Amino acid sequence: MSKTERATLNLGVLGGALACTLFVLALVTQGSQGLFQINRPAADYAALLIQRAPFLRADLGLDFIFIVVYSAFFVSLALVLKRWVAGQPFQDNVATVVNVATAALLITGVLDVAENAHILAMLSMAEQGQSIGQSEIAGQMVESQIKFMFSYFGMFVLSFALPQSTIIERLTAFVFRWLQLPVGVAILVLPVELVRPLFIFRAIFFFAGLWATAWIIAHRARPAS
Repeated sequence: MSKTERATLNLGVLGGALACTLFVLALVTQGSQGLFQINRPAADYAALLIQRAPFLRADLGLDFIFIVVYSAFFVSLALVLKRWVAGQPFQDNVATVVNVATAALLITGVLDVAENAHILAMLSMAEQGQSIGQSEIAGQMVESQIKFMFSYFGMFVLSFALPQSTIIERLTAFVFRWLQLPVGVAILVLPVELVRPLFIFRAIFFFAGLWATAWIIAHRARPAS
């Protein structure tokens, strides 16, 4: 196993653990930053910010770390995927696919940081008794939706660069390509009261996807170790 493969493997395992922890935290506290990714009356939004402040700060703090880890993971994964096809006649096509997917996922990271920072800024305003404009709350919802769409696009494109020799590899590519996108879009367009099961699926997808990709790297590197 090369140093890059080992680093990617470790980042995938760590990223999955962080995503799983965020999921468990959301279940235990009955909510997360997802509560602030939807539009609601400004007074209710501000009251919810103050009510959820301790849990929200913990959630966002952990999410900041997760953003760094998953961004580093996808950069490292891009290097691994390109290395695996080096010398193959289709290596340039794979490199293009990987570059597009990585760019989209890094943009996701940037938007994720901006979203977290914006929520913290609105929390500070609410704690100081300052009014939060309704348009700002709607803007937060738009920002979240754009972030998720870059994520869905990046994972969709990435599926075409993943190896698909084993059952787990094919299943991972199938979920990245054909499940996470329609589920994610459904969350964006359906009424909030209908999408709770889909929220759970999306949360599970985040850590399961990272762990599955880490498994692929470990499995592929094993013969050379």
